[in-house]
Amino acid sequence: MLDINLIQSEISKVCPIFGVSSDGRIDFAPEATDQQKVDATALLKPTQVQLDAYKIKYQRDSAKQYLLATGNTLLRAMCLELLETSRNQAIAYNNLRLAIVNAATLAALKTAVTALPNITPIGKLAYATAVRARIDAGDGD
Repeated sequence: MLDINLIQSEISKVCPIFGVSSDGRIDFAPEATDQQKVDATALLKPTQVQLDAYKIKYQRDSAKQYLLATGNTLLRAMCLELLETSRNQAIAYNNLRLAIVNAATLAALKTAVTALPNITPIGKLAYATAVRARIDAGDGD
């Protein structure tokens, strides 16, 4: 919703006007120059920073609405997946730590580290897919 008084006040600082309508139309005074009209009109256009902020707010609001609509199922599935991912990372870290502690030589350390299973970092898409799979499997209920 437009704050007409604020907009009118700001525009009148850069251009002589009669007023601003609720739909954003500016009624320019006859003495307003073309450049003043351009400057005044630019005040009504959102900047890229404002558009980005609106987009982020929309995404957050949508996520909140989705969370409310799905109840605790989504939240529980996300927590379970995060817990499992954290547990896997902890196991990998512990295995690496044990390989370092138990290696008597650099060659033994290289062999032990090479034998460790590869850890694939989970990305946003993989995480979202895993959460959906948990929901489909009923783990979030």
